[in-house]
Amino acid sequence: MPNVACAAHRVFSASCGFVAMCLLLGAAPAMAATVVATVPVGNNPYGVAVLPDGTRAYVTNYSTDNVSVIDTATNTVTATIAVGSHAYGVGAHPNGTRVYATNAGSDTVSVIDTATNTVTATIPVGIQPQSVAVRSDGTRAYATNVGSSSVSVIDTATNTVTATITVGGSPFRWHCGRTARAPTSPTPTTTRCR
Repeated sequence: MPNVACAAHRVFSASCGFVAMCLLLGAAPAMAATVVATVPVGNNPYGVAVLPDGTRAYVTNYSTDNVSVIDTATNTVTATIAVGSHAYGVGAHPNGTRVYATNAGSDTVSVIDTATNTVTATIPVGIQPQSVAVRSDGTRAYATNVGSSSVSVIDTATNTVTATITVGGSPFRWHCGRTARAPTSPTPTTTRCR
């Protein structure tokens, strides 16, 4: 199932070679959504991350091994960045300077500089990384590795793995907030970001 990302009153959803952008109208929890744009991207888009300032969305394209950069003001692709094999999950650094993309086919995470839209580092992680989340203070990123039932803890200053956490089942998603959640199959695991 494709990922969904939110920015201000917009929701971005990747599927079938397009990113649909919906404008949310009204107040939560009962918000009406209207599709305001559909943007063509690479083949089999999966992950979507929006920079904290809402100006750009980064979309991983699984079959074309790249990341599409969408200008959210014009709803156009402004760059396509080559990454590792089978780009899957993506997460933005809270200061907006970097984006982290998992590469399920090459067991790596690509670090993308958002000023230049170039890969500045490639970090080896566990087997078949799926999602990535960055702590709110920006010091660590966490990549879930389905093939090795683990989470790789990445130091964002050095772009190195500082720890590997073994979890049950196959971790698909990770969320950093007050508590990080790594849902697994069949039993969900909850772990705090540290």
